[in-house]
Amino acid sequence: IPCPSMTIVRVAHFSDLHATGTDDFDQRRIAAAAIADLRVALGERPIDVAVFSGDLAFDGSPTNLALGRELLLEPLRETLGLPAGRIVLVPGNHDVNRNRIVEFVDKGLAASLQSREAVNELLARPEELALATRRLDEWHAFYSDFYGADAPRATGALARTFSLDCRGVSVGVAALDSSWRACGGDVDRRRLLVGDAQIEPALNEIAAADIELVVVHHPLEWLAEFDANRVHQYLEARRVLLL
Repeated sequence: IPCPSMTIVRVAHFSDLHATGTDDFDQRRIAAAAIADLRVALGERPIDVAVFSGDLAFDGSPTNLALGRELLLEPLRETLGLPAGRIVLVPGNHDVNRNRIVEFVDKGLAASLQSREAVNELLARPEELALATRRLDEWHAFYSDFYGADAPRATGALARTFSLDCRGVSVGVAALDSSWRACGGDVDRRRLLVGDAQIEPALNEIAAADIELVVVHHPLEWLAEFDANRVHQYLEARRVLLL
């Protein structure tokens, strides 16, 4: 990514490992090949930031999240020589623990979250939001353990932001959660949500950076139409790179 100072900032972007302990031959092979490719790329110039944009695990279980960390995140950190705070993580639908989804609660949420106003009202109520996002409890525990003291800033509802100095270039990253309403599979198409109360504070937090990155797991067409249109407006109005 070129920036005004003409310093080149290099970002390594990964997604969708789907780590599973039952049949992980492909995951192990792909992760090892990715790390080998990175070692070659490092011969050109350093990589400043690594991004993993969701679906680290296959099923959101602590065991498979830990396996994803073993197969990719720790080798990535070691190979690039980056602290955890320069590795950006967001959850995907496969990082959801579906065993925590209560059907009647989920149906109630689906019925009520049909407008921007309703979504933003929920995002402004921490206790109710905690109930709505229980499906990501294991992910949040994994996330906290991975970052430790390098934890990114919690900005607004659900989002995390990173403020990085890459050889004199400021890089702001808005890491968004598009999976907090996910159940998994095609049933999620056109029903997922980000929400103004998530994206607006996060974009404002990184607005002063030389380079602004937005990381999210799902393409915008997987969001509910009213939410997709709104998120698109936010992104169009800003000079951001969407991963």
